[in-house]
Amino acid sequence: MDFWDEVRAGWDRAAAAVDTAAAASPVTMRPMLPFSLMRTQVPIALTGHSGAGKTMIYRSLTGRTRNHSLPTARSDRVERHRARIRTPRGTFRAETHIPPGQASDPRTHGLERIMTGGRYPAGVIHTVCWGYNKIWPEEQNGVLNALSDVEGKPVTLESLTERNRREELADFADICGRLTRAWRRRTDVWLIVVAAKADLYWDDLDRARDYYIPRGRRGGDSEFAALLADLVEAVGTMNLRRVAVVPFSCWLETYQVGRDVRVAPQLDATHSSRLMNSFLSLVGNTV
Repeated sequence: MDFWDEVRAGWDRAAAAVDTAAAASPVTMRPMLPFSLMRTQVPIALTGHSGAGKTMIYRSLTGRTRNHSLPTARSDRVERHRARIRTPRGTFRAETHIPPGQASDPRTHGLERIMTGGRYPAGVIHTVCWGYNKIWPEEQNGVLNALSDVEGKPVTLESLTERNRREELADFADICGRLTRAWRRRTDVWLIVVAAKADLYWDDLDRARDYYIPRGRRGGDSEFAALLADLVEAVGTMNLRRVAVVPFSCWLETYQVGRDVRVAPQLDATHSSRLMNSFLSLVGNTV
């Protein structure tokens, strides 16, 4: 099977999890005490553009979305978390760095801290969301006015998600450039691209898959897929323990921007929980 065919098959298996009443994940991920003297073993970077849901993904992995915790405010600093990951293969101590998604000095410094000077993350979880990035209240008027001026008509879901995907693409291009340099001559590293908020575009899931995953020998890749293919080629498939691209959902919330853009979740809590367990197992089987 072609390398990218296998990645696409992994996406399809993850999507099929919503219809499978599987047992709880054999993997658990729990926060470590911040003052623990135990050294971490696995440095992880959780990256993605502003509003993609990075912090909520980490909360879901560590079980903190199950107690009805509210979505987080926009992060303006690098988050650092330590967690103990128990898997069938053993227990691992991980430190996860979550840089802000918006262009800022904290983002730049945070990425440089873990990807320069010989430092590199053992694994990267890069977050995308098919253009359903949260537009923070302080940004909404500016974003909507700019789109109205460009389009000359009311803002639609299509124009907003296209705008967000353009920014997502620029963010991924920056991450790919940094990883190409940081992972040069490195082995046993891994990358998971997680398509968050899949509950909002479940009826468009195949199109999202084809946008994010290269077509391999068939060609005709999107710009995002081409960047991913170039990164994998630069690092080398033999040096990558795993490359996965999967859909994900952890917090069911209506997506609303202004008065005209409103999308309700297409999955229920049971389906979302199954996707969450599938993703947790993927992470546990990768670290």
